[in-house]
Amino acid sequence: CYDIAAAAFIAITGTASGNLPTTQATSGAWTPPTMDMVANRILVTHPGFTGSNKVGWIDITGFSSNTITGSTHTSTLIDTLSANPITSGWQVGDTIAGTNVVAGSRIVSMTATSVTLDTATTGSTAGVTLTVTGGTSGAPVWGAGNTNTNALSALPKAVKVFNGRAYYAVGNTAVYSDALNPLQVTNATQALTLGDNQDITAFGGLPLNNVVAGGVIQSLIAFKGASAVFQITGDQATSNLAANVINGAPGTLAPLTICGTPLGLAYIAPDGLRVIALDASTTPEAIGAHGTGVTIPFSTAVYPSRMCAAFNSSKIRISCQNGTTQGQPFEEWWYDIGINVWTGPHSFPASHIQPYFGGNGQGFILSA
Repeated sequence: CYDIAAAAFIAITGTASGNLPTTQATSGAWTPPTMDMVANRILVTHPGFTGSNKVGWIDITGFSSNTITGSTHTSTLIDTLSANPITSGWQVGDTIAGTNVVAGSRIVSMTATSVTLDTATTGSTAGVTLTVTGGTSGAPVWGAGNTNTNALSALPKAVKVFNGRAYYAVGNTAVYSDALNPLQVTNATQALTLGDNQDITAFGGLPLNNVVAGGVIQSLIAFKGASAVFQITGDQATSNLAANVINGAPGTLAPLTICGTPLGLAYIAPDGLRVIALDASTTPEAIGAHGTGVTIPFSTAVYPSRMCAAFNSSKIRISCQNGTTQGQPFEEWWYDIGINVWTGPHSFPASHIQPYFGGNGQGFILSA
C-alpha cells in the first residue's frame, strides 16, 4: 500500500504462500484482477487463486470484539458461542485470540453458534473469552478464502460494489453479499442469473442521472464478453432487484477500459469507444467511427484484455498495443469529451490507469 498524502509505503501483513494468488504472465491474453471496496474491505478477484481461495481482501475495517465466549476442543472448531458472531460483526479472515487459540489464527467460516479457524486450538476449555480484530488503514491485513454460509462455487472474474453489497461474477451468475458484509452470503437465493450460459466477464457502475447526488451508482452494468450487456437495478431489501438486457449495446473484451464519465459508462467495444448513457441508452456506433476520430487501434489491439482506460478532467485516456502499426507499439489515445477532439498517439506504455483526485490538481496514476 502506498499513502499518496504521506508519500510513504505501508506494509500489508497477513500474506502467506497459502493465501496469495499465483503471479500471472505479463503479456498475452488474460483475465485481469479486479478490486473494489465494500464496508472498509477491499475485495480482490484474481485468476491465480487456487483451491479453497476464491477471493482475496485487504482488511481496513478497524473492527474489534471482545465480549463473546466459546468452547475450544483441540480442533479448528470453537462452538457454544454466547452470541451470534455473524450479526455481531465478525467476518471471515478476522484475527481471533483467546485461551488455547494459536497466535495469528483467523476465522475461516461461521454459523450462528460456532466458528471454524484455520489452525487447531491447543486445548479444550469452555467459556473462553474471544477477541476478534480486523486490520486498519494504518495497518492493513491481507486475507483470502471464500464467502460464508453460501460459498462461491468458482473463481469470480470480477467484483463490484452496488447498494453496499459485493457483487461477484461467478459464471453466468451475479452473486451478491449481505449489505455491508462483503464475505457473507446468507441466502442461496442471493444471485441473479443473466441470460444464457456465457460467463459474466466484467462489471461497471453507471453513475446516477442526478447532478445533486453525483457519484452515487444508480445501477450495475454486467458485461458478458463482447455480446450481451445487462443492467442490474434495485435491491433485495427494497424488493425491486431486477436485471434487464441493454438492447443494442455491444459488450467488451477489455474489462480494464470500463470507466465512469459525466456522459455515462465508457468502455472499448470491439469496434471502438462506446458509452452507455445515464439513461442506460447506448451510442448507436463507436465514437470516432467513419473517419471522425480513432477506432482502428482499438479494434485491432493485439490483446484486448490488456487494454486499459480511465477518465478525469474531461479526458478519457486509453492505452493499447496497436496491431496495425509496424512493430506493434504500445500507444495512448486521448479523447476530450468537452470539445470532441482526439489526440495521439502518445507513447506511455500503460498497463493500468486510474484517475487521481488530489495534490495540486486532477490527473492520472499509471503503471508502465
